[in-house]
Amino acid sequence: MASASFQISSDGGTSYAAADTALADANALAYVASGTYSMKARLISTAGVASVAWDIVSADDVHYSSLPTVTSDATTKTCTFDVPKTGGAWLLRCRINSGVNESTGTTDASYTKTLAIKVLSSVGLQVIAVGETTEADATTGYTKAFNDLARTATSGGTLSISGQTTGDLIYYNGSAWVRLAIGANGTVLKSDGSVASWGSAAVSFPIPVFAANASTVLGSGSPYVLAEFWFDPAIWPTITTTSTITLHAVIETTSGSKAANLQLDRVSGTGAPATLATPSSSSTTSAHVSADVSTYFRSTAASGIFRLSLYISSADGTERATCTGAFLHVSP
Repeated sequence: MASASFQISSDGGTSYAAADTALADANALAYVASGTYSMKARLISTAGVASVAWDIVSADDVHYSSLPTVTSDATTKTCTFDVPKTGGAWLLRCRINSGVNESTGTTDASYTKTLAIKVLSSVGLQVIAVGETTEADATTGYTKAFNDLARTATSGGTLSISGQTTGDLIYYNGSAWVRLAIGANGTVLKSDGSVASWGSAAVSFPIPVFAANASTVLGSGSPYVLAEFWFDPAIWPTITTTSTITLHAVIETTSGSKAANLQLDRVSGTGAPATLATPSSSSTTSAHVSADVSTYFRSTAASGIFRLSLYISSADGTERATCTGAFLHVSP
């Protein structure tokens, strides 16, 4: 029975790789700064082979539009062609007897065989030919897209993406390398776990409360001032008209029935005086409390002095409330 099995030589036929061995992965050809490899292919056996057709059916993205010219010898049933030593990938196909089994008279897939020929790039990378069944380099594990990019960047080529400008980045979106325009001043690079984007960073503004022993108030029902601070949203580039600003604090009370209460007030600036938030806790151990104060600290709000106070809803002078820390958190 006829067979399409063949061997490939990269030195014009002086030596050949083993039968049906692709010149890829561990057998890939070495990079050379100039010149071409003189490729030759021959059948393992010509028995039962009435005709053979050799052709290059595909190549990597760079060489795909200009495939090597294959010269066939009908007598020896061999073929020759050249490939550049500067890197690339090609698929050589052999089809015997027009792909038809002489015994059955039907198309026989085994009468057609395709092997890859790969030349490493200057940094030892392989690329994938268009249409190859594997999309990852078996030696390095790099994907086709990564190899395409690496080949362009390291073999003297120029990477160009439509609309590019100074400071742009590129990333792979799952199907192609795409441009990410440079972000606005003060923005940071963010990820949603899938794609990259520019955005504002979350920041925290610590409120300098007194030390814990000085931040304890005995029950009197009257607010005890923990801190006064000046805040101007205009000096915080990450604060916008839609930012979420949250007051966070840790407080506790000695009485499970008498809540510890925080009170945030504006004492100067537009809208003063005003009580902005009053989060509370009845926990006898340290508890986290929070309140949304976005309206008062967004970029449209006025600067001013703010006061953070603590009190316990008891007037017996024995129950205590304590605040061990507080801060404002800004989320873009």
